[in-house]
Amino acid sequence: MTGPVEGVKIHRAVSIGQPVNKAGVLDRMREDVERLGSQKALAEAIGVHPSYVGDVLKGVRDPGPSILRFYGLREESVYVPTDGEVAS
Repeated sequence: MTGPVEGVKIHRAVSIGQPVNKAGVLDRMREDVERLGSQKALAEAIGVHPSYVGDVLKGVRDPGPSILRFYGLREESVYVPTDGEVAS
């Protein structure tokens, strides 16, 4: 997809079936900020306020539905083993 800056390609969807963690979303966002030239340009492409993009990139806020939808993602909870630790 071409972004708001003429001819600049931005990430949209990830490979089908490939889970992405928060760090992966942030990596894609940072790459798109670099491609587009600013956080403001990415915010415009996503349709959110530039301060929200900045907060997400700084770790103040989590990527919400608008950002996840932009990248073709949805949030799901994951439960992982506790390495054999059992509460008594």
